[in-house]
Amino acid sequence: MSSIFKKAVFASILVGSFAFAGGHVEVLGTSTLHDWKMQSSELKVNMQGTEGKPSKLEVSMVAETLKSTEGKSMDKNAYKAMHVTPESVITYVMKSYDPATNTLSGVVNLNGKDVDISTQPKIATDKEIEGSFKTKITDFGIVPPKFMLGAMKVGDEITINYKITPDN
Repeated sequence: MSSIFKKAVFASILVGSFAFAGGHVEVLGTSTLHDWKMQSSELKVNMQGTEGKPSKLEVSMVAETLKSTEGKSMDKNAYKAMHVTPESVITYVMKSYDPATNTLSGVVNLNGKDVDISTQPKIATDKEIEGSFKTKITDFGIVPPKFMLGAMKVGDEITINYKITPDN
């Protein structure tokens, strides 16, 4: 798989309560100051299915489409911690879906770092995949940020909620 393609697809990832073409992702995290959330509905999705189940899933989003509910300063700090540029893309490529165990396995790529992810979605059809999983930001080579002379620290574990639908 080409580096350009890898930089163009992600599923990490993250749900709210709206339905958009391509779906949406939501990243939930913690810090010593407050919980935080970033979300995006600007996903590019290549989804195919067989007999009503997903057989192919490739998702990508420009990293800077992730926006926090805390405002631009949090976005800026998050992008800095993730080492993203305006060209950075987060990707997800499904490796397999096992309907017997309802297990979706794939690879998330951020800044050239591949992380294997397995999840058991609430919904898994050829028209929609919805669920969540936990991972650590350190798995992607990201050092949890510290602010205010270390008084505020971001937690390592994040939850990624996702609702993926095919692009129209």
